[in-house]
Amino acid sequence: MKHLELFEGFKLVDLNNAKWYGSAPDDKYIKQVHSKCLDIMMDELQVSEKSFDMVDRLMDICKKTLNERDQEFDAIVHNSKQRNMRPQFAAESVYHTILQGKINALLERPFMMGGLKTD
Repeated sequence: MKHLELFEGFKLVDLNNAKWYGSAPDDKYIKQVHSKCLDIMMDELQVSEKSFDMVDRLMDICKKTLNERDQEFDAIVHNSKQRNMRPQFAAESVYHTILQGKINALLERPFMMGGLKTD
């Protein structure tokens, strides 16, 4: 088996110079992925729709985190759309790749201090 020698500048995908082929995801698909991400977060944390404070907090966390890591989000959403995947599947990929670590970290911090711990 041959061994590849990788240099420091090696990237599997260069998100800065990526040229997207095929159709780009439309706003409707992106909004569906955002919505499904929130649904997944609520399911994972067992948050009721009637818990308005917690839902607002989760919406804020989702929006801020995805804005901070927008290149990764765009790449996942574009690749999912290009492969004709359902928005739910794209959202699951986004959740496990981007959001899950943030949620786990915030579960340790009390709600009053910006976290998600309600006890």
